[in-house]
Parts: sequence; C-alpha cells; structure tokens
Amino acid sequence: MNEKKLQKAFFRKTHNRYSLLIPNVYLRGHGCELDLFGVRRSGYSDEIEIKLSVSDFNADFKKQMQVLVEDKYTDMLKHEAIESKLMPCNYFSFLVPHTIIDKCNVPDYAGLYVFTQYGRVQQVKKAPLLHRQKLSDEAIYFVARKMAMRHWYN
Repeated sequence: MNEKKLQKAFFRKTHNRYSLLIPNVYLRGHGCELDLFGVRRSGYSDEIEIKLSVSDFNADFKKQMQVLVEDKYTDMLKHEAIESKLMPCNYFSFLVPHTIIDKCNVPDYAGLYVFTQYGRVQQVKKAPLLHRQKLSDEAIYFVARKMAMRHWYN
C-alpha cells in the first residue's frame, strides 16, 4: 500500500464532488505539501492528508509551518492553524488504511476517510466547514497551472 494507491482510490470515490482534485501540491501561504487538494464546485476547498501508519498520523500533529496572521508570517503548528481557521482550505480530512483506523484519534475539526480492505474509500466522519472564505480565482488558476506544468515536465 502506498500514497499513490490511496490517492487514486479517493479520486475514484469522490471525483464528481470536485472541479479540481490534485495530488501533492503546495499552496501559496500554506507552507507545506497537501497530499490531496480539491476545489469543490461551490468554490470551497478540501485538504486530504494521507497517513499510512500510526506514527505518520501522530507526526502530522508536530508539523510546524508559517501562517499569514495579520499581514505577517508566524510559525505555528499545522493543526493549531487548522483549528484556528487560518488555513486556506475550508475542509480538512485524513485518509488512512483500515489497518490503523482504530489507533487514530481524529480531532473535532477534521474528517476521516478509510481505505478499506477491498480497496475502496469510505467516509467515516464528515469534515466540518472550517470557514467560509473561498480561494480566489487567481489562487485556483495558480494551482491548476502548477498541475499542468508538472504533467508536461514529468
């Protein structure tokens, strides 16, 4: 099992929900790579963080990043920024294999998808809306352009 397999399974399950669904992308002002980034038809966006092991899941809560707060960048724990609604994505979820789901303590502000033993993705916990600010058209264009360039340069 690897991240790419889970990304493809998530795409098969949810692609109708999104106008764009992009693997392994950096957003401006985000400070770290998103395993999956989706822009919904509504204009809201999702970050789906893939974790393959319990140690990988727990390590995500120790990640530091720079977040734009009141016109200046501040170092902050990633999950503190998510809970404080300082991240650009409107929804945040984890995607984990069924073998570790019982060992993952998912916070209230996050959703959860599981990759089943049958190779499918199921939503276990719906992610709550973190905030109502949509990404700008410029930001969406930037991400879509990066995706296109990655295709042509790989």
